[in-house]
Amino acid sequence: MLDNLKEPCKECPFRKSSLKGWLGGLTARETWDYVLSEFDFACHMTRKKPDAKMSRCKGSQIFLLHHCKSPKINMPLKKALDQTRKEGHEMDNYLGFDFLTHHTY
Repeated sequence: MLDNLKEPCKECPFRKSSLKGWLGGLTARETWDYVLSEFDFACHMTRKKPDAKMSRCKGSQIFLLHHCKSPKINMPLKKALDQTRKEGHEMDNYLGFDFLTHHTY
C-alpha cells in the first residue's frame, strides 16, 4: 500500500464535512473497528486498484491520531502515522470520537 497522500481527499469519510452515512458499503461500526484494529485502510478513491497501487487513507490516519493510537504490529502503518503526526493536520476538521454519531442514522 502506498503512503503517497499528503491530505485526505475532499470526500474523505473522516472529514467533518463528509456526507453523513457514506462509507462505501461498510457500517460506521465496521469502519471504526477496522481502522482501530491496525489493518491497512485504503483511500476510497483507490480501492479498485491492485493492492500495490492503493493509497493508505490519510483521513483514517488522522482518525487514529484522534484516538491516540500507535500501531504495535503494523510497522508500515506506524511509519505512515508518525509522518502524518509530523505534518500537523488541523485535527478539528476531522472526525474522532464523533465518527459513529456522524455516520449512523
